[in-house]
Formats: sequence, structure tokens, C-alpha cells
Amino acid sequence: MSLGQIGKYELLKHLGNGAFGDVFLAHDHALNTQKAIKILNAPNPNEVMHKLEEAQILHKCMHKNIVRINEANVFQINSTSHVVIDMEYLPDGSLENSIQTSRISIHSVLRIIIDCLFALEHAHINGILHRDVKPANIMLCNLGAKLSDFGLATVLGVQAAGSPRGYTTHLPPE
Repeated sequence: MSLGQIGKYELLKHLGNGAFGDVFLAHDHALNTQKAIKILNAPNPNEVMHKLEEAQILHKCMHKNIVRINEANVFQINSTSHVVIDMEYLPDGSLENSIQTSRISIHSVLRIIIDCLFALEHAHINGILHRDVKPANIMLCNLGAKLSDFGLATVLGVQAAGSPRGYTTHLPPE
């Protein structure tokens, strides 16, 4: 069953959502493959470039332990601009889902932590602070784990980019 069509993407299943957008499993008709796409609402044309910053940060931080971005684009959906971020689909889901549905061995937990530390180290070397590391943003795959959701990430330096928003109640030690 299809939830709709956005450009070359046929939306198949809602995978999750956060404060800034929704993530869907989608079929990419051009490449005949499944993707995870994040759809961010950008009703104000001035917001489009700001919403693209997450995709730009993901592109800057390409690493084997960070969810791979394929592309980002802007689509009109119901006369409103939306940023669509095309990412690799990881069918094993998040660490949060795994914790809720099954037991995880100490060995697996250590592997996941090590993978996340490699991802954070790579991001930090590239001047990026993730600022939202939690089980829901750690995706599992057959080779370990990948850090995802850079919606709250910020770029260090003279001109900071990324979301100024964050959770003041539990700021990360980054």
C-alpha cells in the first residue's frame, strides 16, 4: 500500500518522526531500491536553506558509522515547500526499538558504543557536534551501528550552522 508519491519516491511506510520532520520508508523508482527519506516542512521560503543544513552536515560527515545521505531536494507538497533528505534505509531499526523488543548482549552493546564513538570522533574532527545522541538516533545494521538524525547538530567555528534549538535539560557532554 502506498502512502503517496513525492517525485521519484513512493512512500511505503511511516518509520518515525521527531520535532522537525517525519521519516518514511520509500521506494526510489529511478534506482529501483528502498530508501529512508526524511521530510522537513519549510513553509517559509527563507527556511529552505536552513532546513538543508542537516543534509549538508550529513554530507560533510560521511563515515561508515554515520547514516549515509544520498541526496537532498526541495519538493512542493500541497503548495508548501518541503526539504526531502534521501538516506540509506537500515531495516534493523534503532537501538531504542531493539531495547524495547529484545535483549541485547554485552558484546553487542560494546560494539554499538564503539561504533557511535567512531562516528562522534569523525564528526568532531570535521567540526560538527551532534547534540542529540540517544538510542532512537542510533541505527542498527548487520555490521554494527550508525549514528543518525543530525537535525540538532551544529557546526563549530566562526559561522555556526545547524539548529540553535536543543534540549536544555540534558545537554550532551560534547
